[in-house]
Amino acid sequence: DSEAQAAVKDFETALKHDPGNAEVRKELDRLRLDMRADKAEIKRQSKKTWAHMFDRACDALEKPAEEELPTIRPCIVGERRLLVSGTGLRAHSPKGEALSDVNVEIRENWCLGVLGMANVGKTTLARILARRTKPRAGRVQVYDVDLDILLSGRSFAGLVALLVALAVGIWSSSRNLLMRCTSLAVLSLVLVIVLAIGISDQLHTAAKRTKVAFMTSQASDREVFPPRATIEDIVGGVLPRRPKKTREEKRAIVSAMLDAVGFRTDGQRGKGTDSKEAVALDAAAVLALQCSELSDEQRHLVHILRILAQNPTVIICDEPLDGLDEAQQPRVLRMLRRMKTELKTGLLYASADIYQLQLVADGAAVLADGAVVEAGPAVEVFDLPRHAATRDFIEKFRGNETFEAMGKGLRQSYEELRVDKAIQGAWLPAKRKQMCLLED
Repeated sequence: DSEAQAAVKDFETALKHDPGNAEVRKELDRLRLDMRADKAEIKRQSKKTWAHMFDRACDALEKPAEEELPTIRPCIVGERRLLVSGTGLRAHSPKGEALSDVNVEIRENWCLGVLGMANVGKTTLARILARRTKPRAGRVQVYDVDLDILLSGRSFAGLVALLVALAVGIWSSSRNLLMRCTSLAVLSLVLVIVLAIGISDQLHTAAKRTKVAFMTSQASDREVFPPRATIEDIVGGVLPRRPKKTREEKRAIVSAMLDAVGFRTDGQRGKGTDSKEAVALDAAAVLALQCSELSDEQRHLVHILRILAQNPTVIICDEPLDGLDEAQQPRVLRMLRRMKTELKTGLLYASADIYQLQLVADGAAVLADGAVVEAGPAVEVFDLPRHAATRDFIEKFRGNETFEAMGKGLRQSYEELRVDKAIQGAWLPAKRKQMCLLED
């Protein structure tokens, strides 16, 4: 124990000098996790021993230690700014999915994984946070923008100072009391109007900057594209306007995105040529493909690329990999990871597949019967579940040989793509400017 505690102190000291060192933070989290597991095992063995000595206390002592621990564990999010929050969310859908007093937070450069079996509220939660469905109760806040924050800013202080200065000037320059009161009333009304316009403009600016996109595998929830719209138009048409890009630059970004996601057609698979001229022609032909010529899987990929091309602040993902083949699934996960780390995009990833969540999630929340039964760092929730519902679901999922084989293949492909040239290519949309609307 003393050696482990000394190691923890060393890691904490290293993080103070270099807070951005991901490897040190990862090793520190693992060490803390091992220490908690050792303590839990010692406590379990101790209770087991005492249970044999005192028969009257057997029932109390044989109770699993995990059930006595809290199910909500804090996540170390650092200075990651809050982007979207849901508080006290309650909802019910015709399919039977329901939410009961659910609280979630989505932060920049952070992925919250939502785990749960079918019909527990994952889709309902995702749709509420994406503003596709209204909750029966609760509140969804984007950037926590409200009038209290705006009114406490420097603009309000400046207007008050201006009001006081003009009021003093008018009062001292006029001897007529009626004239003084009338002038002050008109001045106050003008300043109130100016203040209201300023707040409205700030709210409008925040809404423009805050883009919450909804990525789903359900065709009924996806955007419908015109039949004659080409891939170049669908994806390239939503790229950020600044910095300004030429048509060739937009086309290059879209082509790079298609390469990164592994977009292919039957015709391309059959050609098997390596000539540069043929590759260029194939790329141009893919960009010119119309929506009516695409399969369901291809339209799904175009839907994913269109969302990434928008450079959203937050992406709400609801089973985004359903319907994609094994080669494309890890590519989509890698692209989402790059959006998170390089563009500070906030992610919520809802899925019943624990293997997908282990690859992308930083924090985890487990839904059961419409409520969050366990939450905390993803590594702790998945490797050391405390709640009975979490343990039962994970054991059943990992006990399935088919799911286990698929998860192993997904992880292997995901790791192999770490140095993939297409994934690391120039497909990212323009980086957002740092926003300071809600900075303290």
